[in-house]
Amino acid sequence: MGSRSNLDLVLSRFIFIATLATLIFFQRPVFAQSATQAFSLSGAHTLELTGEASLDVVPDELSFLIVIDHTAETMSKAYHHVEQQLGKVLALLADFDLPATHIQAMDFSMRTLYDYQNTRSIKGYTAQRTVSVTLDDLLIYGEMIQALSNAGSYRFEQLQLSSSNYPALEQQALTAAYQNAAEKAKAVLKASNHTLLGLVHLTELNNSNHRPYLARSVSSASDATAFSQGSISISKKIIAHFEFK
Repeated sequence: MGSRSNLDLVLSRFIFIATLATLIFFQRPVFAQSATQAFSLSGAHTLELTGEASLDVVPDELSFLIVIDHTAETMSKAYHHVEQQLGKVLALLADFDLPATHIQAMDFSMRTLYDYQNTRSIKGYTAQRTVSVTLDDLLIYGEMIQALSNAGSYRFEQLQLSSSNYPALEQQALTAAYQNAAEKAKAVLKASNHTLLGLVHLTELNNSNHRPYLARSVSSASDATAFSQGSISISKKIIAHFEFK
């Protein structure tokens, strides 16, 4: 009886050890397989690089604002004077045969002037209208400014050179910026024995130097016409993320 109990105990231990060994044996490949898959999935990496490009373009467009303002004792006088001058300006611009879309009369504004030395009493009103003008013939600009100066006392603001082909040139500069980043990526990965897989993400950074103002504000024909046509620069800068392995 005692021998049989000992035999049962030995058999129980054997079965327990065999079962445990079986579990360990069949689970080990599962763990190894999971680790291999994780390594494979993380085998592709990303590289972040910047790309830049700039195009120098001869401008063929010029835009500017004509500012008409007048100060008077009453709102009515200020308003009627500015509207009368606006009519003169629009009639003069019509002589240059510009497309209707190249001339735009902007919103009217009225500003109250106060005398702060005398209990903040009202001393007058300043009315203002602005006219936006776009020229695709830069040769008539000087003549136009001279004619406007002879017709009245106006200010000329935000003189700005541009190109009629600007959207296409922007895309050209953006493409060149991407190519610049891609060439950097190829060089870096070749030196480190890696393979470029492709572009993952691209971010375009803001650029502020592509449409320069020639002058903020001028008040005479000589000042307004004193600029060199020269060229404008269209610049693009990007951040590109490339995948490699």
